[in-house]
Amino acid sequence: MIQVLIKECKETFRDKANLFFILLFPSLLVCLLGNLLTFMDKADNTVGSIDIAYVVETTDPAGVASIESFLERMAGNSSIHLQQTSDIEQAKAQVSTGELTAAVVFEQPLSVSLFEGSDHTKNRALQSVFTAFSKTAGAVNTVLHNAPEQVHNLSTGESESSFVQQKDLGVNRTMLDYYAVAMTVMILFMGGMGGALSFQLERKGGTVNRLFISPKNKVSLYLQKVLGAVPQAVLQVGIVMLTSTLLFGAHYAASWQHNLLLFSMFFVCGLSVIAVCSIVGLFLRANAMLVLMPIFWAVMFISGTFSKEIYIEGLTPYSPIYLIQNAAFDLTVFGRTGQALTVLGVCAVLFVAALGVGAAIFSKRGEKL
Repeated sequence: MIQVLIKECKETFRDKANLFFILLFPSLLVCLLGNLLTFMDKADNTVGSIDIAYVVETTDPAGVASIESFLERMAGNSSIHLQQTSDIEQAKAQVSTGELTAAVVFEQPLSVSLFEGSDHTKNRALQSVFTAFSKTAGAVNTVLHNAPEQVHNLSTGESESSFVQQKDLGVNRTMLDYYAVAMTVMILFMGGMGGALSFQLERKGGTVNRLFISPKNKVSLYLQKVLGAVPQAVLQVGIVMLTSTLLFGAHYAASWQHNLLLFSMFFVCGLSVIAVCSIVGLFLRANAMLVLMPIFWAVMFISGTFSKEIYIEGLTPYSPIYLIQNAAFDLTVFGRTGQALTVLGVCAVLFVAALGVGAAIFSKRGEKL
């Protein structure tokens, strides 16, 4: 087992192209894309003018007062233009044609329905604003029902305790941070080429027959070949994260615990990609790079790997690359671990399943390879 692992590592680092793509290429892309494309990608704080039509359906006096106060504060922003309407269907039609940015319905009991347009930057801003309003209103209603005296204390300043404190995320995010994550995901899928080429190179070199006349178990041989890519997966993730952080000043997660989880997620995702691509390599007669490379680049393009402004409804949300990136951003920006743990678990199951399927196929196909 150890000998096979050593052999696979030597073959990986003997190829100068592998060294370039593992050590230099992704790190250079982080630097180039993060700096050169900063002016092409819209930052989320550059939203522009927002036109909103709204309908107030709730009749609760406290709810109406909260909504009016909220809208008054919004109207104080020169970039936001509000207009009340009685025909929400017409407002939705104007949103679909681009005349309005969004249409909002304040419903009973004090819930918000938001109908968005096609500008994803503005949509993200609106989602944040109205989600904050909805959560705050819900908290106030809870206090009104359970501890109304607290409302009086807060309004008069008599409360001695501060129950809500502003949390500083600790870092201002830049496009370098975006591409540090995106390029790490990219190199994971590029690393899948090693798995696909593994048995193709054996076949091309005429050494595949040695595997079949070997007295060793065929399943064991297959597992050793695939697991030989483990050091490559570790280096791919580790080098990109270290160089992006130390050389270019990119930020990943805010704590070492979250960075460890992020590394683990990327590592397991890389292993699952290698395991799946190894199965593909068992069947492909054509050069695996010529077949898989265009597919990977196309999927990365629609997933926003090269620009976060690219988002295709009905397609992008279901891309595996987009799901991995989204989990990484949720962890690095907001410190939420749920999506990252889900992706890690799914990829771990996929890795084990792909190893089993690949080993079964390899042992049955025999000399047909």
